Amino acid sequence: MDYESQTKGQLINELKELRERLSGLDKTSDELTGLYNREYFLDLAECEFIRSRRFQRPLSVILIVIENLDIIKCKYNEKVADQILVEVVNRCKSRVRDLDYFGRYDEGTLILLLPEADRSAVQKIAERLQEYVSKSPIYTDSGDISVNLCQGGVEISEAFSNIEEFLAKAEESLLSAKKGDNSNIVVR
Repeated sequence: MDYESQTKGQLINELKELRERLSGLDKTSDELTGLYNREYFLDLAECEFIRSRRFQRPLSVILIVIENLDIIKCKYNEKVADQILVEVVNRCKSRVRDLDYFGRYDEGTLILLLPEADRSAVQKIAERLQEYVSKSPIYTDSGDISVNLCQGGVEISEAFSNIEEFLAKAEESLLSAKKGDNSNIVVR
């Protein structure tokens, strides 16, 4: 049936269906950064976790926080903090592999799931991200602002019986990095 022969009601219904389908697509990504949102990312991570355990393949995760983002938000404003977050995401995205999953874990934390990456690869990736993000200031509406990353990573092991335990260990690593335990990058 062509559009000319459809009634106005049929066209409206078709438009509503298309909008519903499109709105479903938006539910997988974070509006500000374009990364996978937490819920969708965790679904993907669960699948990769199961695959990794079943086939005994490496899998790692890195949690990434922009140091002092809350201070920047207070000193300048939320718009500047958002500009920094978006630019950090763009810089990180340009340094990760196509097979990696990149998401927004919560407001100020990003998460990177690395299939086929062992502990040494995670360390190298984290260092590469840190170097690339911190090598030049980020231009914002309030001027150039330099930032550093704080990262905690972990490689899968038999000790983890589910994705929650795996991510909890990554959170522990991130906490150690935030405390400054030898580095702003802690990989376990």
